[in-house]
Amino acid sequence: MAKYKVWDNQLNCYIFNECVFNTKKEVINQLVNYHEVDCWGDLTKIRQAYWKENEFMDLVIEKVI
Repeated sequence: MAKYKVWDNQLNCYIFNECVFNTKKEVINQLVNYHEVDCWGDLTKIRQAYWKENEFMDLVIEKVI
């Protein structure tokens, strides 16, 4: 089963202390909570971008083995 990490292109490193998430749903929920702190966008659109493209702004969901 796939696992996931989140890469920050701006910082050039993994975020969330290099946490490995068990499902894509877990990582997307964590990312939406991360964006919610700033309250600068439509969280539904952000969630959809992660589901479809695996990225939003500088944050990229990477599948790891």
